Amino acid sequence: MSNLRAKNNVIIAGGIVALLVVVGFLAFREEDNTSNNLSDEQTQEIVQMPHIHGLSFSGDGRQLIVPAHIGLVIFEDNQWSKPDIPAHDYMGYSGVDDGFFSSGHPGVDSDLVNPLGLVRSTDSGHQITTIDFAGETDFHFMAVGYENHAIYILNPQPSASLPAGLHYSLDEGETWQPGTLAGLEGSMTQIAVHPTNTSTVVIATQTGLFLSEDFGDTFTQIGDTGAVTAVSFHPSGDSLLFGNTRLYTYDFASQTAEVISSPEFVASDFIAFVATSPVGQDIAFATFGKDIYLSHDAGETWVQIAREGVGINSNPGSDVSAVESPLQDGQELYDLYCASCHGANGEGQYPENPYLPDASGLVGAPPHDSTGHTWHHPDAVLVEIVQEGRAMPNVHPMPPFKGQLSETQIMAILDHIKTWWLPEQVSAQATASANFTPAAP
Repeated sequence: MSNLRAKNNVIIAGGIVALLVVVGFLAFREEDNTSNNLSDEQTQEIVQMPHIHGLSFSGDGRQLIVPAHIGLVIFEDNQWSKPDIPAHDYMGYSGVDDGFFSSGHPGVDSDLVNPLGLVRSTDSGHQITTIDFAGETDFHFMAVGYENHAIYILNPQPSASLPAGLHYSLDEGETWQPGTLAGLEGSMTQIAVHPTNTSTVVIATQTGLFLSEDFGDTFTQIGDTGAVTAVSFHPSGDSLLFGNTRLYTYDFASQTAEVISSPEFVASDFIAFVATSPVGQDIAFATFGKDIYLSHDAGETWVQIAREGVGINSNPGSDVSAVESPLQDGQELYDLYCASCHGANGEGQYPENPYLPDASGLVGAPPHDSTGHTWHHPDAVLVEIVQEGRAMPNVHPMPPFKGQLSETQIMAILDHIKTWWLPEQVSAQATASANFTPAAP
């Protein structure tokens, strides 16, 4: 492969997801005590999404595709399903006209290298082809043009083959060039690439939307909506769909942004991903709290099709309570819910420099093995962190798992983590747990 690697040392100031840290990305969701019974038809298949890492529609518009940490899940004809394909943990997922591009981590039964680097599929995920960077980088922030397949990636840390910063490829990963990001303001939250014009890219930040028409070298702010947490191009390229606590469209011809009527969701939640069907008027969005909403008429009316990561079948207007995973084995639970961020053996997101910020300015998920700090905390504190999530300044936020993992399951995960500790660390943590007294409310 002939690679013209970018020779820049662009380091993006501020955190890519600093906005999400500030607003408490999933850290404390309002608890809904409403109890609802599922009908027999609704219980045909329960699809649970531990995380949501993107949204896209199939080329014919019939399917809404969700990369959900456990592989791809599908919503079609008012029913959720999990296809029998490899369950890779896709990150930076971008649906295109003939499949998808992505990064992420291989499934637990896969022999692919971790991280995946940059991959693509043209058969709905049955097989993936590695393009580059396998074993080097997990690109959380990337986007690909729907028709032109222009790839834009943010490399969080320098690797053996690519410096940190923004890079683009016009030949599906054969060669790479840098984007200098002049004029971009605020911490980046998401990237979108024009479906046909390879030089046009939009970046969402905590300040707003920024447009570049010169391959990411210079940016100009468009619209006036404040912070933006999600953005995508309409497949026609004529407009943008984007959002924060509300949903908007931006029309390039009139250079105006308009609010789209959208359903109310939990006050502390924000829109994480948006998608527009290449046919018809279907649009969808997902929140950081893992609620998903679908409209068949460009936003005039909406139905909720997932709540807190649990798919709602048959009757999209119905409510559904969170469903906990049936798994009980600590290692299996850790592999499913924790390994993609904290490492397969608890080594952390960036084992070589676990406490140094990446190109986004944020520290990665910390190690849980004997080199980490986890053993300093009593069980009760660790359980609460897993249940409620955690958002800290200058650190990539951790989502909550309340409603997905029971306390018994969390303790099983902790028991597995403790197998990585030194005997004296296990003893010290056990003493701390036994002597722990919760703070008064």
